[in-house]
Amino acid sequence: MRNRLLASPVLLLVFGTAFWGGNVVVGRAMINDISPLAISFWRWAIALAILTPFGLREVVRAWPAIRRDWRWLVAQGIVGIGIYNTVVYFGLVHTTAINTTVIYSSAPVMIMGLARVVLGEKLRGLQIVGMCLSFVGVMTLISHGDPAALVALDFNRGDLLIVFACFCWAVFSLLLRRRPAELAPAGLLYVQIVIGALSLLPFYGWEVAVEGRTFALTPGMLLTLLYVGSLPSVASFFFYNRAVQALGAATAGLFLNLIPVFASLMSIAWLGEPPHGYHAVSLALLFAGLYVATRPPASAVASPAKA
Repeated sequence: MRNRLLASPVLLLVFGTAFWGGNVVVGRAMINDISPLAISFWRWAIALAILTPFGLREVVRAWPAIRRDWRWLVAQGIVGIGIYNTVVYFGLVHTTAINTTVIYSSAPVMIMGLARVVLGEKLRGLQIVGMCLSFVGVMTLISHGDPAALVALDFNRGDLLIVFACFCWAVFSLLLRRRPAELAPAGLLYVQIVIGALSLLPFYGWEVAVEGRTFALTPGMLLTLLYVGSLPSVASFFFYNRAVQALGAATAGLFLNLIPVFASLMSIAWLGEPPHGYHAVSLALLFAGLYVATRPPASAVASPAKA
């Protein structure tokens, strides 16, 4: 079974996205028993322990490149590991797992928009249309399908935090363009996690030492931390990287749309979160926007070769 899994990029993507979806559901289930800072810190501390035998060798091998590009790596670790994941857990205090993963679907189009603003990348007409559809989808979700909420600016702060987390992921994605080419994926993830965990340590230390906030390490809590620290934090990244190598980034990226599907099903089955009509409308608009925005231009379609 293990060899079949590792040999099939499609199975890797299915399992990897299921683990990522499960991270949101597990986080939502346990967020009343552990603080967002605590679950985020221990998630990456466990992932770091798992990755050390593999990542440390890469760090030693590529140390000159790390020293050269350390500023970019620090920014990647703080934004992508420290801020992004912690904000997601803070958002889960106030919103549902279904809402969270539906908003996740706006991230690819948000990356396109940020690339236009920050890097000056040109957008095609279809990409602009896709961004507009996705924006309407997000607005539909955070307003719960009620136009009056848009007029009154009456939004769930948890949904707004998840939107901000997606913005952080978009920034992280752009920062990845400056990753050292000499650093293998395992080493890159290891460095990012080290930096992200260190960025969380002072805040988590303050929470424990000054505010006195701790959590009970029950069997359920231990299983939760082992899950979020291993499968979505290590296995999913490993699976996704292997699949990108086999299928290409464009094809593999399409499978990320499975995350809200898996998370929604798990939320309904395990958390009893009721689905609503606006979830379906929002998800349809987000998927439509992503589909339109990622369609290749007409000039890219292969044409018969001329003699």
